Amino acid sequence: MTPLRRALLLLALASILTGCGTRPPQPLPTLTSLPPATDALPAFPGAQGFGASALGGRGGRVIEVTSLSDAGSGSLREAIESTGPRVIVFRVAGTIELQSTLIVANPYVTIAGQTAPGAGITLRGVHADVEALLRIATHDVVVRYLTFRAGPPSAGDALEIFATHAHDTYNVIVDHNSLSWAVNRNLATWYDAHDISIQWNIFSEGLNCSIHPKGCHSKGVLIGGYASDENKDKPGAHNISLHHNLMAHNGERNPYIEAAGVIDVVNNVAYNPFGAFSHIDMVYQVAPDYVNYIGNYFKPGPNTENKFAIKAMNPGQVGIFVQGNIGPRRETDDLPETNIIDPNSRKFVAAQPFPAAPVTVTSAWEAYETVLAEAGAYQGLRCDGTFFPRRDAIDARIVREVEDGTGRVIDDPSEVGGWLAIPAASPCADTDHDGMFDLWEQSHGFDPTNPADASLDSDGDGYTNLEEFLNGT
Repeated sequence: MTPLRRALLLLALASILTGCGTRPPQPLPTLTSLPPATDALPAFPGAQGFGASALGGRGGRVIEVTSLSDAGSGSLREAIESTGPRVIVFRVAGTIELQSTLIVANPYVTIAGQTAPGAGITLRGVHADVEALLRIATHDVVVRYLTFRAGPPSAGDALEIFATHAHDTYNVIVDHNSLSWAVNRNLATWYDAHDISIQWNIFSEGLNCSIHPKGCHSKGVLIGGYASDENKDKPGAHNISLHHNLMAHNGERNPYIEAAGVIDVVNNVAYNPFGAFSHIDMVYQVAPDYVNYIGNYFKPGPNTENKFAIKAMNPGQVGIFVQGNIGPRRETDDLPETNIIDPNSRKFVAAQPFPAAPVTVTSAWEAYETVLAEAGAYQGLRCDGTFFPRRDAIDARIVREVEDGTGRVIDDPSEVGGWLAIPAASPCADTDHDGMFDLWEQSHGFDPTNPADASLDSDGDGYTNLEEFLNGT
């Protein structure tokens, strides 16, 4: 971005905030960061938002997961803890029972859950030491098509994206995963995590009165937070896209935002919280929040009491842009845009959207249909490289309850049948262990006995042959 364009953009931001309440909003200083260049190759076709250009393991070695063990040879933990660019593929199906948190601390990794045979891979915490099933604490990470079923005895999160004093966390994309039954939060970003896309996931049934030390605590998605004590000079979480996700039966945080920059909330579907669907909290604020809510579908359910979708808490410096959202008090597009917001929060409304990385936007009605049809770990790769449907019974039930207006917030997985038994399944043939199935290689003119062709780019589009296979292209 040129200095002139940056200056003009900042001047525009200063002019778009308008007061809609009893007192004018506090003036917002300039943005601490602006969207990155958008001409970089997306992580995969369909990757959008602030984390779209994450490199993942492009061009790196292939590591096969051949064991469902918590650790050791062939385990997912061994693959994650390896160094250098790497693409993790799965030769097994089933549940990995974790004794401790899986931590991605080494950058340039793609975790390709779509390669698992049969019903795919599910992560479950079976020890109190599991603070999160998976924690991302580095940069250039792609996580796709995994299922996270947390729950007791783990009292933590399903998935965390955390920056620390030792690790800068950015260029992360979390796509088409299914996450549920967390005692704390189904997903959380924290500290100075930035340039992140969270897209096409299902976040469901955050457990309420379970084993959380604070008591009843059903939480969906936290997008935050402030700079860590070791990094007080950093702005806190910013440049985060949350788009085309389903959030259902989480009592709160659908999502909950306490960040320090632009947060883009686009074309999500949220269902059956206790009160307001989404909160913006400035209690730990170190810089202003700029939040876009565009084309989201907020649907009340049996547990929903509050009839406003968006609410600002502990008022500080915040701008809220709303457009095309459907929900309580705004059931049709001919009603005022601000009806979706709690009246005491309308003074923070902005007249124009805040600048964000590109995301394809549809109407909230269309988003409702496509998200319910395509969110979550709903498909896997056949031997010929085409995708087949494999939405599990838990996700299928969640989607059905959203459609029917049924279901409820739960306290324990046993109330809805508990964890599924994931049967073993035979993997597709991959003679050279390059991550590409033999049948696909043969049909595309590659040599299934030559592992070197995986890292080539035969059609010159920027994606390696292995990426073409993983993407179904």
